[in-house]
Amino acid sequence: MKTKGRDKEASIIRNANLACAAGRLLLGEITTWEEFLKPETVDYSSLPRKQLKSGKLDVHLNQ
Repeated sequence: MKTKGRDKEASIIRNANLACAAGRLLLGEITTWEEFLKPETVDYSSLPRKQLKSGKLDVHLNQ
């Protein structure tokens, strides 16, 4: 089954946020588990389409 655009964009943003959280944890910028696990609690696929497109563009521009 092929992933829809919305779900694909949500997945890209989620993965980038998880990687960012891991990096921040290694740098000592995160002090609580709640802060580290926050990207897992966000329902990215329910974000407005405009935010998903913008977030995907931000992730791809920084690669």
